[in-house]
Amino acid sequence: MAFVNDKNKHVIKESERLKVQMEREKQMAKAAALAQKELEEEKKRMEDDLALLKGQRDQMFKNAGRYGIP
Repeated sequence: MAFVNDKNKHVIKESERLKVQMEREKQMAKAAALAQKELEEEKKRMEDDLALLKGQRDQMFKNAGRYGIP
């Protein structure tokens, strides 16, 4: 009977370890998803900034051409 109890304790400990591991993996997946979302938002901001800068550059060249500046 002692053998069965020891085995049950081992199974319970393993079950608890797996639950902790699963919870940790869920948290890591959630953190990864959040990081991915932040990266996508930063990429969007950078693309918007780039478009704005390109527009300003084009306007500057257009104005320079108007005044005969090569």
